[in-house]
Amino acid sequence: MRIREREQRVLTLSEQGWTQQAIATDVAITQAAVSKILRRLDERALQATAAERAHHLARRTRHLEYISREGRRGWEESKKGRVRRRQRKAIAPDGTPVVIQDVSVEESPDPRMLDQSRKAEESLLTLCGAGASPRAERAGRLQGVPATERPLLLQLSTDTLERALADLTGPRPDSSDPLES
Repeated sequence: MRIREREQRVLTLSEQGWTQQAIATDVAITQAAVSKILRRLDERALQATAAERAHHLARRTRHLEYISREGRRGWEESKKGRVRRRQRKAIAPDGTPVVIQDVSVEESPDPRMLDQSRKAEESLLTLCGAGASPRAERAGRLQGVPATERPLLLQLSTDTLERALADLTGPRPDSSDPLES
C-alpha cells in the first residue's frame, strides 16, 4: 500500500470506531505505526485549521480597519458641512413657468460616522484580545481597573470620542488632556 492510501485507510477505520490494534491488523502494520499516522494526521489538520483561522482574522482585521478609517474620514467630511440643492417648478405671477432652486447648508457634523468608527475599533480590540471596549467599560465590566492599566488604544479611542462629542456640545470644562495640542 502507498503511504497516502495507508493514511486514508487508517483515518477511515479510526473514524468508524476501530481500535488502533484492529486497524494495525487490517493494514498490516504495528499499533505504534497506527498511532504515529493518526498523530501526524491530527497535526496536519490542526495546522490547516490554524492557517485558516489566521487568514480569517487577517481578513476581518483589514475589514474593520477600513470601516474605522472610512468612519473617521466621514466624520471629518461631515464637519465641513453639506450643501443641499433642491429644484422645484413654479409658475411666476405673469404665468410663465420658472425653476426655483433652494440651497441649504447643513453645518452640524454627523456623529453616526464617529460612532461607526468607534464600533469598528472596539471590534478590533476584541478581535486582537487587547481588552474590553469602552461600551463594556461603561457597563461596569472594568470596574476597579485603573485607567493606567487599560490598553493604550482603548484610552486613545475613548479620548477621541470624548473630544469629538465635546466639539458637538461646546467647550470642554477640563482642557488638561495631554493628547490635545
